[in-house]
Amino acid sequence: MKNLFFFSTLTKKSLFHRLGGEPMMFKSLELFYNKVQADPVLVKYVRHIKVNKVVEHQKRIIMVAFGGQPGIEIGNIKTAHKKLFISDNEFDSLKDLLRETFEQLSVSNDLITQSLDHIEHFRTSIVADTIYQQMGGEKGMKKLVDYQFEKILVDPELRLFFLTSNVDRVKMLMVSWLSKAFGGAPDLYQGRDLKEAHKNLELTDRHFYLMKKHLAWGFHKCGANSAIIDKALDIIEKDRSYVIGSKTTYEELGEDIGLKQMVDSMFRKAMTNPMLKGFFTNENFERISQGFFEFMSKELGDPTKIDNGNVDLKMIHTKLNLMDYHLDALQNCMEETLKGKFMNPMVIRDVLWSMERFRRKVCNISIYDLIGGDHFIANAAIILQKKVKFHYRLAKFFKNLTDEQLVQLMKHLLTYSVGGRRAYRGRDMKNAHEYLQIKEEHFLDMKHLVRETFKELGVVDSLILQVLKIYDDKRRYVVSEKKDKGFSSGEESLLD
Repeated sequence: MKNLFFFSTLTKKSLFHRLGGEPMMFKSLELFYNKVQADPVLVKYVRHIKVNKVVEHQKRIIMVAFGGQPGIEIGNIKTAHKKLFISDNEFDSLKDLLRETFEQLSVSNDLITQSLDHIEHFRTSIVADTIYQQMGGEKGMKKLVDYQFEKILVDPELRLFFLTSNVDRVKMLMVSWLSKAFGGAPDLYQGRDLKEAHKNLELTDRHFYLMKKHLAWGFHKCGANSAIIDKALDIIEKDRSYVIGSKTTYEELGEDIGLKQMVDSMFRKAMTNPMLKGFFTNENFERISQGFFEFMSKELGDPTKIDNGNVDLKMIHTKLNLMDYHLDALQNCMEETLKGKFMNPMVIRDVLWSMERFRRKVCNISIYDLIGGDHFIANAAIILQKKVKFHYRLAKFFKNLTDEQLVQLMKHLLTYSVGGRRAYRGRDMKNAHEYLQIKEEHFLDMKHLVRETFKELGVVDSLILQVLKIYDDKRRYVVSEKKDKGFSSGEESLLD
């Protein structure tokens, strides 16, 4: 009986071990991490963290969640995630990616369901509280507004609106409005309707921008991080049309008739654009134009159209394989169309910004974004500059440049190599390199240094290989046609 009891305890394995233990965990984490990196929303949480740190962090959480050896206390998970400001939707996205990972590894449906149920127990520890709660409730809101009004009352463009006002009452109303907007009790705001309260003030977009700017400064003074500030400003942006007393962009364009004319004209230009014409036929023109019109009319201020939040743009565009340069080209077509009608520059800006807001939902995410964008490139350029400056074969090409000039040049090189949107604004590459007599070995030396730099900054191998592939595509523009006879173009031992 004693032996039977001992055997039964051994067979009661934890979920962690039934999933395959550590070997299976490392496989799943590698796949899961790659999926997170490729997600346009979730990538912001890992882009500035080295891969090994992310994997180790996830490993410890899974050890706790699935019943392996305890890695960290559950209480510390809330502290670790508090400043990330992860939303419920983002948590759901993480669960979906984990489900995809397990399905890809042929884990049974029963184990997948149990795993996701275990992860769900951590929602309250990982998902952030509302902004209202994170800022300290009503007390925090009062402090925030005090800081905001310190700036407002000395702003030459805004202070005139408060010369005859009871500032204390205005601040009290602002506190109750922000409390409601940022997740406090819905009945906290007792003031007038926003549109009614502001209709005679003749506020403009410029005034609204300044109010948001000073609010952001208030958040900063209260110690809020950039994630909270960005989220807060997005919430405030929704009330723009109620605060500024001017027409909406939709009304400025001439409502349905004017906007439809603009959209049709834009797509006719797109049909002749070499980068866009492949997406259009005479048969699908009206369907695409009508769909874009319906979406933009709501986005620009038509209250009768459906809420764009219910439109799954990512699903609609995923098969089109749109890239950033496609959206850039479409925006150029729209800008040309609007300027042809002598539109107000502020209207043009608002229309283009409305298109820009959904870039990551309609365009496939580029390597440039995956590795961290401008912030990553700035760090990589400094590292690469030092490597190039003292390289025994490459230094001679840059000896007349200052450190700052060389860093700037490396920024252009790296951005161009990873497909950044504002990649390169210099001369044509072939003409720029024609007289430098760059040989194959020089090209491979630089390629090797780029690889080393990305490795040092924690970029995963799969992304590095994609970067080097893009870099290789520029070879014919850089390497002199007169190569050393004794050097093989296929020799890349430096990359082994």
